[in-house]
Amino acid sequence: GGNQWEGLLTLSLYYLTFLLVSHYADPKPWMLTVFAAAMGLNCLLAFVQLAGHNPLTLYPAGTNYHDHGKLFLGRLMGTVGSITLQAAMMSLTVPMLVTAICKGKTKTRFFLLIPLAFCLILLPILNIDAGLVGVTKKTRQILAVLLVVLLAVFLLILYLFGEHFSGFLAEAGQVLHGRWEDSFGSNRGYIWRKTLELVPERWLLGGGPDTLGLRLQKYRELYSKRFDVTVRLTLDMAHNEYLNILANQVLPALLLYLGVLLTTLRGWIRHAHDDVIVAVCGSGVVGYCVQACFGISTPFTTSYLWLTLAVLAARLSRKEASL
Repeated sequence: GGNQWEGLLTLSLYYLTFLLVSHYADPKPWMLTVFAAAMGLNCLLAFVQLAGHNPLTLYPAGTNYHDHGKLFLGRLMGTVGSITLQAAMMSLTVPMLVTAICKGKTKTRFFLLIPLAFCLILLPILNIDAGLVGVTKKTRQILAVLLVVLLAVFLLILYLFGEHFSGFLAEAGQVLHGRWEDSFGSNRGYIWRKTLELVPERWLLGGGPDTLGLRLQKYRELYSKRFDVTVRLTLDMAHNEYLNILANQVLPALLLYLGVLLTTLRGWIRHAHDDVIVAVCGSGVVGYCVQACFGISTPFTTSYLWLTLAVLAARLSRKEASL
């Protein structure tokens, strides 16, 4: 593939992994414990980096995380990579841990509170809209009506007073008034518009996996006051995983992908109330899929989605077979 390492080989490995794991896996609760421990260590490393240290030498010698945008480009943190990828992992992890703690039966599940607390502390520091949206979604049906009311009130406040806010909230208020600017969402509006313009050019087969950067040929400019230079960064992703599939592999591929997600999540809705593993995996998939509306797909994070989705499918398959 291109800059995101998601060419045909990578995508084939995703799908092969899903098929094999969903067919042969025997999901166990200890798997979540191991995953939670790994995420806890990831967060601890991030806290060390935020304290100004450079244990994995991710940053140039003599610099630390807080020098990003001044002495080097990119905001790298933890074991995953960029803070955008960290937010994607949080969107997958936090709903799973919350569901496991709420629905689990064993006392040992409360140890999951430790990595959960680490994730919840780190997420606001990352300040990535995609991650915040993905984590704050709720899945319990008992709160559905309350969420609708709160959402309506929230949108009304944004519509009436959005101009008094800043950042994402101010931009959302402008959108509610029908005013959309390319700069909104860290230039996502511009990137989405340009991506959609490419779709009709290759409407039959698309550009191919991970070829958006070759077709988009657009740049984002970042200015460094310290060095008085402007750096041009190539835009090689749509910052929306679904748009990315639409441009690279066109509509049939996107519909098939959504079909897999929706079919599996339908089983999650049916069986989450009586199976903890189904509830946990489904909530993680939903969290990831929400942030994917604003995020990017890479092997560092998307592989975890396919593994979680496969474990969910394996559990659902066994439940359906026992009916």
